[in-house]
Amino acid sequence: MPALAASRQVAGVAPGPGARYVHLAAAAATLVLAAEPPVVHVREAAGWIEDFTRQHAGIRFTLAAYTTTRFVLGAARGCRVRVDGRELAPTATAGDDPTYELPAFATTTTPRRYLVDVRCAAVSASG
Repeated sequence: MPALAASRQVAGVAPGPGARYVHLAAAAATLVLAAEPPVVHVREAAGWIEDFTRQHAGIRFTLAAYTTTRFVLGAARGCRVRVDGRELAPTATAGDDPTYELPAFATTTTPRRYLVDVRCAAVSASG
């Protein structure tokens, strides 16, 4: 399992058929493998991730796309999401994995960039 807190420029991980998919936020990413409690991460994103940073109480990244987009967070219990400075509520939730849909816009030749800031409440080691 990827140790997301110890890895660099690793935005998240998602289960796949027979394997796990690791979302890298930069070409120079460093993946550390170890057992760790789950931390908030990007499980899915329709677009690409830029400027990813992991902070003590969450993550921050830019999500870029040419059309309407969405993203899913993993291990996101107790987290609040702000996009471009505005609070965003999930459109659906499966377990601790909420789905967020970003505002619609017309397709252009220039991608739309959204600044996503995820802040999570401290979770004790017991749960």
